[in-house]
Amino acid sequence: MHKLIGNSWGKLINIVIMMWLASGLKMTLGVNSVAPWHIRIPLAEDVLKDEEFIKEVESRTAMKRVGRPVGVSSLVAFPCLPAASYITTQVVAVDGGMTLKGME
Repeated sequence: MHKLIGNSWGKLINIVIMMWLASGLKMTLGVNSVAPWHIRIPLAEDVLKDEEFIKEVESRTAMKRVGRPVGVSSLVAFPCLPAASYITTQVVAVDGGMTLKGME
């Protein structure tokens, strides 16, 4: 199940945003989310100890590696900048190209 959490979370965010907009509430701030694939963080240490699992992730990822926190943190920071003030209701996949290959 953990493989699908990012994708499911992104879809949930989209549903909440659509309900918000359908209710007629004025949107005055950006609402965006990031849907990461497997990232090497302390929370994922136990899962990423399994060499077979790593090989499986790498085989499904166009960049052939597990992500690093810096690859996600820059994207998370960007919507906070004035240059991104018109971006809203986006779910951005940070997945090393996994979406290109799909969940085969």
